[in-house]
Amino acid sequence: MPTDRQLEEYVLNFRAEVMERARGVADATSDGSDSDFKENAFTQLFTEYLTEIGEIDDAEICYCFKDTTRGQLKSNAYFLDEDGCRIDIFISLCDATRSSDLVGREELIKAAKRAVRLLKFASRGEYHLLEPASDQYSMFQQISDCSSNLSQARVFLLVDGIATTSDIQVDGELPYSVRTIVWDLRRLFRSVGDPHSQIVVDLSNDGATAIPCLVAPTASVDYKAYLAVLPGRLLADLYEEHGTRLLDLNVRSFLQVKGKVNAKIRETLRTSPERFLAYNNGITAVVDMLDVTDNQSGGAVVRMQGFQVVNGGQTMASIHRAHFVDKVDLREVFVPAKICLIGDNDREEVVRHISLYANSQNKISESDFSANNPFHVRIQHLSERLWNPGERSRWFYERARGQYQVAKQRQGATPAQLRKFEEACPPSQKFTKTDLAKFLNSWDKLPQLVSRGEQANFVAFMEALRVKLETGWLPDDVYFKQMIGKAILYRSAKKLVREKDFPAYRANIVTYLVAYLSHRTSGLIDFVNVWQQQDIGSGVLDALNLWAEEIYNAIVGSAAGRNVTQWCKREDCWQAIRSLDLNLPDSLKRQIESTPLEHNGDGEPANSEHIPLSFEDRENTARVMEVGAEMWSRIAKWGRETSNLYPRQCSIAESLSLYALQGWNKKPSPAQAKSGMKILRKVEEASDMLKPSA
Repeated sequence: MPTDRQLEEYVLNFRAEVMERARGVADATSDGSDSDFKENAFTQLFTEYLTEIGEIDDAEICYCFKDTTRGQLKSNAYFLDEDGCRIDIFISLCDATRSSDLVGREELIKAAKRAVRLLKFASRGEYHLLEPASDQYSMFQQISDCSSNLSQARVFLLVDGIATTSDIQVDGELPYSVRTIVWDLRRLFRSVGDPHSQIVVDLSNDGATAIPCLVAPTASVDYKAYLAVLPGRLLADLYEEHGTRLLDLNVRSFLQVKGKVNAKIRETLRTSPERFLAYNNGITAVVDMLDVTDNQSGGAVVRMQGFQVVNGGQTMASIHRAHFVDKVDLREVFVPAKICLIGDNDREEVVRHISLYANSQNKISESDFSANNPFHVRIQHLSERLWNPGERSRWFYERARGQYQVAKQRQGATPAQLRKFEEACPPSQKFTKTDLAKFLNSWDKLPQLVSRGEQANFVAFMEALRVKLETGWLPDDVYFKQMIGKAILYRSAKKLVREKDFPAYRANIVTYLVAYLSHRTSGLIDFVNVWQQQDIGSGVLDALNLWAEEIYNAIVGSAAGRNVTQWCKREDCWQAIRSLDLNLPDSLKRQIESTPLEHNGDGEPANSEHIPLSFEDRENTARVMEVGAEMWSRIAKWGRETSNLYPRQCSIAESLSLYALQGWNKKPSPAQAKSGMKILRKVEEASDMLKPSA
């Protein structure tokens, strides 16, 4: 290994976290003997880092190793982009029997060829011989279905050690290009420290032409600005190579071609490419280093290092999509560009303000800066302050990747000191930003979002959170305790699903199982009590046990021959699951009835007095309170105008509207809730004025 002490510490911490994750997987299974567990843990952690620095969009773990007549094929993870134009295949090289941490060219080529064979295997349709109800089958089916649309495959070789070379390319012999990208722990260490510095735009190679520029007059000592016009093909190629790593990582990435701005960009590129320069506002980029030909008023840009687009990411991504998906000829497309050379000391502040102030096409607010978002800062503060009942351990919120291992090393180096840290902050009680989004969105009945992958789900979670944050709201103690209660529920469901050894789709089963519990119980689980007990309770466990296989069968059955993984990402899948009428265990009813509902779902204090209520009373109350003030008012008006409701029912609807308007500070009585449910059933039977809530 290199002698650099920081790198050595990083590698040790990385491997320690891999082992912790591998132990966590093994502990949740029957025997923990499967050889791929460490590889899965290694792959998952490595791809999480790559996602965080913007090298990849996401990755879905799928271990596959197979001997075929044409040779061995392998994958550890894969990811298909939303357009179905690019497939990423990940292969991990973490052989414990290797005598050295150095991984040579021959081993790298061997791994890359396995990935190419896997792509060919999928394109030939030979995967039909595999078990249909398996993650491997789903992966091959997705690759096969989009084969005719693919323009590129990227093969990522993830090395647990140091690669002796990064120049590895193999002949794919496929109708699309295959690019091999080597990531070892040294490269990961450097990129995590400064993920932007490795993006170099070199116009002195491969016959590229230097780009004329003007030096903008400025008296500022913080930055130097250059004005240039960049060829559209250059931007498309840069995005093809670097993807969202080109976009400022503190700001959300490209929002797909859905909004008006993106649609207009696409229309211009397809119908009037020669007018793009006139119509488009251009991009703003920052660089660490800039080489220009010597000229007092300007010159020509020859080389840029640390290239980052902080305004105009949608322009770049739209140009890339137009060229590689819509096959638009970009020879007449040019983009105005402002390029800022910024000093190291001022980079973070200047970039942040450019992102906030320069973007006029799509609103970017403080909540888009998720790394230092006030919500996540507060959650970390609460996790450090609030210890579990008994004061022996606490949950550790890893707001930034690697914080847990750093905190562990700071505790000390002796076995006794490390053991003390793990007793206080067990690895099983560590969670990240993407974990948090999974816990909460699953309970909020959004399993279709959770199924779209960690990053897509996290972005959706932050977007939904934006409105609340803009009011000045921040999590309090009760919110944190309820959130941890949901974490305990999610991880309990995950452990149970693993133990049942389903052949595939385990992650989907978990999120749909949690969402169905939320739906079926009308959200009546007391998560403050779960926090206090650090356990979901026997009633909830009975329900999870009873429903898990039913949920699995319903997911596969409702897919009706479609790719199950893709089906789980659709709203229609959730509609199919929530329509199930599965038996509610008596033990769950008793658990709900025996615990006081002292807080509502937002973590705000509600009525503290505990009046014994049956499960039916609680369910009626919860469902009535799902309907807003405006709807109850409309129902009352509709009831009077049509005479479909009795006068007393109209009065009850008006009372419920008033309660809702006051934030349900006064809750409906059991009798009012029961009447409210009768009213809702009448409304649903008579018209579609009231749609079932998600």
